[in-house]
Amino acid sequence: MARSPGSRGSTRSWRGRTPFPVVLVTGDQTVGPEARAFCPEIEVVEVKRAVTRFAAESLHPVQACAGIHAGARRAVEQAPTTSPPSFASPVTVDVDWRTADQAAMAQWLDGASDVRVTPGGGRTVRITGDDPLAVYRTFISQVQITRGLAA
Repeated sequence: MARSPGSRGSTRSWRGRTPFPVVLVTGDQTVGPEARAFCPEIEVVEVKRAVTRFAAESLHPVQACAGIHAGARRAVEQAPTTSPPSFASPVTVDVDWRTADQAAMAQWLDGASDVRVTPGGGRTVRITGDDPLAVYRTFISQVQITRGLAA
């Protein structure tokens, strides 16, 4: 069964091409579960709680900085024993778009590289390729070209 990468997993997919581990991530309450699906040893610092798609309750900057500093210290200490993320080949990412128009537009990028973009049903588009970086770049390109339709 495929894992849902969320934004953290898709951002880390390009790092699957490097020998470097991912040791720290900061963000809202979803960052930990999403990141740990791909990087089980990652240090997580929650600095805000998402309330809606456009709003969050953030920690006071002094508290957030203290948490990030402590988390970074733990992450650096554990870095020598942390493995880089690995991804099975081919890499497949299913993207559930907010609108059918976004899904249709996202499919324009098929064939732009060694990545295949195919309909996944409804508002879902599947990105598949052997190169995690190419899959990531295709996803980011899809986000950029569909951004105007999301408002």
